[in-house]
Amino acid sequence: MLQLLRRYKQRDTEIGPLETIVADAPYLSLPESWFRNRAISHYIDNQGAAYSLIHGRSKDRDINRSVFVTLMHLSRMSCSVWFDYVPSASNIADLPTRLDADAFRR
Repeated sequence: MLQLLRRYKQRDTEIGPLETIVADAPYLSLPESWFRNRAISHYIDNQGAAYSLIHGRSKDRDINRSVFVTLMHLSRMSCSVWFDYVPSASNIADLPTRLDADAFRR
């Protein structure tokens, strides 16, 4: 994936494009019946990825492709997704990567 991204554009970090790509992960890995014809709140802790998915576009071609694939997938399932930004410190999905067992209890 990183090699493919680097063909489009050299960046200091690939976190933005990767965050945009993995936004589609729950919709690909969980049963489609969970999402079909539903309203969904989807929080993302990367401002660039959130902005691109909210607006349906990016100035970068590789991110545009990821946004297009995600939005087409969601459209095919007839679900209405509200993308929103959440600061990383408030993102409970990041707790396992912080290796802070007390954070789970809090």
